[in-house]
Amino acid sequence: MGITHLPYCIYISRHPSGWFYAGKGSTEAVLAGKYKGSGVLISNIFKKYPRKEWDTKILGLYKEEDTAYAEEALLVTEEFIAHEKCANLDTGGRHTKRHASTKQKISESMKRARAEEDKEKISRSYKEARNRPEEKAKRTASIKAAKASPEHRDKMSSVALEASARPEVKEARSKTMKEKWADPVWREMMLKARKK
Repeated sequence: MGITHLPYCIYISRHPSGWFYAGKGSTEAVLAGKYKGSGVLISNIFKKYPRKEWDTKILGLYKEEDTAYAEEALLVTEEFIAHEKCANLDTGGRHTKRHASTKQKISESMKRARAEEDKEKISRSYKEARNRPEEKAKRTASIKAAKASPEHRDKMSSVALEASARPEVKEARSKTMKEKWADPVWREMMLKARKK
């Protein structure tokens, strides 16, 4: 049996963003690029950074699964999972009891995922509502009604007058007019218009 045909391995997957994940896997699946990691946090990260963007390296190959788990336990320690960009939620090896830091990471991951999903749902439903024909018609009617009212026209006039009286607006308008008057074609056209 060749070394690459040993059934179990430990590996590390890295993303250019800095995220990383290490674990034990099937050598065949890891070599084929079919397996980059699993779990709550890494699954959420894969939604943002697809699996194809991750680089995976095999760190060791093993004949026995128990040996692979033991090596994983030496690699994926409390210190390892404490790194902010580590996507592992639990230490390596076979075990069923979760550490407190693992529970905290799962909780934070679920809150972030839920918040992002909720934002997307709200944004999507808001856009859908705004694009319904009846909503567009309501907005158009409301704008037309506002523009037709004398109060609206007076308000817009006073806003325009106030804006045109600002020193920076006057300066910009003066600069633009000087540039236009410097153009002989425009100048001639304006002088002809004044004579009429």
